[in-house]
Amino acid sequence: MWYPGVLEMRSYKPLTLEKGMLFTGNEYNPVWALLKVPNIPAEEFFEENGYPVEPYIFDPINGEELVQPHQIGWILDIDDEGEECVRDVTAKDLCSIILEGGSVEIEIEEIGRDVEVLFDEGKAVIKFSPDDISQVF
Repeated sequence: MWYPGVLEMRSYKPLTLEKGMLFTGNEYNPVWALLKVPNIPAEEFFEENGYPVEPYIFDPINGEELVQPHQIGWILDIDDEGEECVRDVTAKDLCSIILEGGSVEIEIEEIGRDVEVLFDEGKAVIKFSPDDISQVF
């Protein structure tokens, strides 16, 4: 079963730069990944590019945090044979989600009236969602 969520990027203040950190970009490329650690002090880099960001997924109804950055790992996709498959979430996926309004759906399990996010190898499975959250109810 799928449940609506909203992707939100939140900044944090690390002490050092690391390959793979995400940063906010511009309106056409809202998130980019650091591919190589530059040979400048971290503070100088942060002054020029801002602090890195991490993706969170929130419940659009009550604002509750559903998925933390270390739990965002899989995205539902279609393989070359037209079959559904899961693969690692990329910075490009995050850009696409943000450009489409930030709406995602998260694989869940309903337990009575409660909703539990399902984790595969400690990671949530997400998929693209309509921009208008009301379409998924």
